[in-house]
Amino acid sequence: MTILPNLPARLTLPAALALALAVPLAAVAAMPEPMAAMHCEHHPELPACGPAKTLPDTTNAPAASAPAVVELADGAFYVMRAAPVTKTINGTPLRLFAYNGSVPGPLLKVRQGTQVTIGFENAIDQPSTIHWHGLRVDYREDGTPGIGQPAVPPGSRTFYRLRFPDEGLYWYHPHVREDYQQDAGLYGNVWVLPADSAAYAPVAQEIPLLLDDILIENGAQVPWGRVHADYAIMGRYGNVRLVNGETAQQFTAKTGDRVRLYLTNAANVRNFRLKLPGQKLRVVGSDGGRTERETLVDTLLLGPSERAIVEIQFPRAGSFALYDDTPADRVKLASFEVSGDAPADAADPALRDNPLMSSDLERLQAAVAAEPKFQLTMDVRFGGPGGGAHAGHGTAAAPSTTPPAPAAPAAPSLPKPITLPDPHAGHGSPAPVPVDPADSHKQKLETAADAHAGHEHGSAPPPAAAAAADATLAGSMIGNIVGSQPAAGPAETKPAPVAPTAPATPAPAPAADPHAGHGGGSGGGASSGGGHHHPPAPIEWEDGMPADNAASSSAEVHWLLRDGSGAENMDVRWRFTEGEPVKIRLVNPMSGAHPMQHPIHFHGQRFVVTAIDGKPVELRAWKDTVLVPGGSTIDIVLDPSNPGDWMAHCHIAEHLSTGMMIGFTVAPKAP
Repeated sequence: MTILPNLPARLTLPAALALALAVPLAAVAAMPEPMAAMHCEHHPELPACGPAKTLPDTTNAPAASAPAVVELADGAFYVMRAAPVTKTINGTPLRLFAYNGSVPGPLLKVRQGTQVTIGFENAIDQPSTIHWHGLRVDYREDGTPGIGQPAVPPGSRTFYRLRFPDEGLYWYHPHVREDYQQDAGLYGNVWVLPADSAAYAPVAQEIPLLLDDILIENGAQVPWGRVHADYAIMGRYGNVRLVNGETAQQFTAKTGDRVRLYLTNAANVRNFRLKLPGQKLRVVGSDGGRTERETLVDTLLLGPSERAIVEIQFPRAGSFALYDDTPADRVKLASFEVSGDAPADAADPALRDNPLMSSDLERLQAAVAAEPKFQLTMDVRFGGPGGGAHAGHGTAAAPSTTPPAPAAPAAPSLPKPITLPDPHAGHGSPAPVPVDPADSHKQKLETAADAHAGHEHGSAPPPAAAAAADATLAGSMIGNIVGSQPAAGPAETKPAPVAPTAPATPAPAPAADPHAGHGGGSGGGASSGGGHHHPPAPIEWEDGMPADNAASSSAEVHWLLRDGSGAENMDVRWRFTEGEPVKIRLVNPMSGAHPMQHPIHFHGQRFVVTAIDGKPVELRAWKDTVLVPGGSTIDIVLDPSNPGDWMAHCHIAEHLSTGMMIGFTVAPKAP
């Protein structure tokens, strides 16, 4: 049995996650630096530059195949293997990683209420896991190293026992070096079909569209940081959009057809603003399945890791196109060739309600009416752990500019290991079982030589500056519920006082731009180093400072989540109780050293958004990720329904790699 060295016992999360998320890639062979690394020629001393760059080793690797659609019945076992592949996009040969040989990986289709087992074989040259994004699985199956399992070493395997309590569109990706592994192709969708076959209206076609981008410069693939994440200031913006792994998708339809699109944003940092000119988008689902009611919009904003389910209807024959339509540019993502005469019954059906979700939301009313009990403020610090100079720029480290929160008691120490019912009951394991996250999956790791023992692979595939424009959903694909009942929050913690909601902080004047010497301000108008700076925008649609962003790394850029006590990142240890909803305030001030948007993701739980800058929003939906634009304050009500030890973090992959994450525990409710 091959396993990682023992992680620190119990949730010494800062140490465990630092090991798991920023593990040195010592096993990767030295590779020549492509021409695209010219970004670093002015700062060769930075950790992200020069010989510290890498690409997947694709020696003898096969060409990527088309993604398979894999339907898994209740109790099914299926193997997923991460391995290098090659692929050509726009004439550029790429060296990538893939699950089961395809980018994206196979589309897994399962039915709500079922359970399956996924075997994971790691055939890439660095540790990895599979995180089941948005699924309310047991936390020991969540794929988060340092919490539920150690990372799976190269040449080893593990397995995940997954349950699917919620219908909707979810996805999977690594939780080790997402900035590299996910961007290099390790991602795919999980489509959970509703138990009620009548949950969604009948349509002519259902089409999953997995959105991404990749960075290609001077005809060459831009490599990733070998040991540290690069592009650490803003995140890595690709300059080639991808849809289901290709640069565009073409579909056919008949006049009058209604088509349902299942949309996922798998990009490291890019926000997609979707528009079908001349047509309304009918939003019927979000991260966690059906919305409380269907809504018509002109444009739809999807932040990184967010999902949406939308329907479109074609009233006439002709050509239609779905665009990523942002203030920075307009790129076609998919085209539809529509033919035939309109049927007599082609009228747009009435908007439907979802009474099941309305019923779910009723129990959140007290938390909605209450004041927030917890707060996270987003910030950034440049320099080493002690706040030293920003390496290579000759300037002092930018201090945190966000005012400290009112004094509060120190964050409580983490609770002792909780006891949960064994998710593997029925597989020969006793229940309940005491859980130590540092040890819980060690028994599941095997060497590659053992991976095939005892089973057959069988049929497995082969080993918004414009956010408020027209009807765009403000704050991205989010929902809300508004209530007026008195507060009745849990009393097991004593968080710091939370400041009342304030309007967005005004952008700093250009003369006080904190990016002086760093190559420019935010996207959507910022310079790239010419000395003329613009006020930052709430959403950076493109990389406005490409040279310095490329040269920055997670060694000297530290993105922060700070709670009301002043604790930062993994020093934040929140504790919730199963079944007791709680309001959390997310604050993203414009006064920081680099104000920009942050998509905040909570593992293993779901929430609804109650307000943006103190104003209720229109769409009610279960979410696991919300995009918080610069200058915005967003209130959410978290539904802590899934006991265990979890994390929340910014889903810009490079920001996560710098440490922008917190830990929290959901304790089981009393018997």
